[in-house]
Amino acid sequence: MMDSRRVLVIANPIAGIGRKHNYKKIIERELGKHFKEVYIEFSNSKGENHTIAKKGKDYFDIIVAFGGDGTINEVGTAILGSNVTLGIIPGGSGNGLARGLKIPLEIRKALEVIKNGKETFIDVGKMDEIYFFNVAGFGFDAKIAREFNSYLPQARGIAKYVYCGLKEYSYFQPFEVEVEGEDILYKDKVMIVALANFKEYGGKAIIAPFASPKDGKLELCLLRKIPFLEALTKLGFLFSGQIHTLPIYKSFSIKNVHIKFSRPVPSHYDGETGRDFEEVKVSIFPSFLKVLAGKNFNVN
Repeated sequence: MMDSRRVLVIANPIAGIGRKHNYKKIIERELGKHFKEVYIEFSNSKGENHTIAKKGKDYFDIIVAFGGDGTINEVGTAILGSNVTLGIIPGGSGNGLARGLKIPLEIRKALEVIKNGKETFIDVGKMDEIYFFNVAGFGFDAKIAREFNSYLPQARGIAKYVYCGLKEYSYFQPFEVEVEGEDILYKDKVMIVALANFKEYGGKAIIAPFASPKDGKLELCLLRKIPFLEALTKLGFLFSGQIHTLPIYKSFSIKNVHIKFSRPVPSHYDGETGRDFEEVKVSIFPSFLKVLAGKNFNVN
């Protein structure tokens, strides 16, 4: 018996790097055998993913984002608080959210999650008016995101992130930060302030080893700057899940805090670059987005 749920797939045309029509055929064939109704729409510009999802949420039961974390953010924010389920086909550079939800990166295996994955709710973070699902932040990581999006746009992958980071590290100046709320009053001079709902940025770069999208909290992670050559020797800690063991790292589990910066600092959220902030209110919305996760995702 076919699944009676209606499925809308919203695809970033960059996903799959030029293999748009091949992927369209695969999606239609694989999902068409399982669901009674499947519709695929390709977005043409930034922001259109959100518009398409918002229009479709009153008719479709599952809305699938095919792209990177930025595409997923656009689609997901359109269905927040509704009974529509978000599906994911990874098609970005880092695919942090897909990795966190244990969704395979290969398209056919990801489609199996759309058909038979675990349906669960995850927490959603917010910085001022901006919602995010995976990781957001301020400072050096946001500077890297800006460089990544502007330098050689056709190049992708974790190697480009590392290159941009190495190129910018010596030039980036630390800033003073003040965190207040929930019995926390913390001041420091740092280069990164990260807000993590899941553990990793993407590409297996783990910024918050103890983050969970099911605990009603965000991990606030702060990193101080160290000399360039010393930083090179510590880079492996980011990819081994051991960054929390470094003395330059500090973290708090938070629900609502107010953060002030000594100067305007760049921001990012789910792989997208945001505006500069001098202060920000951070909050968490528990179990606010319904998603399809892989079989190895811990729903507890």
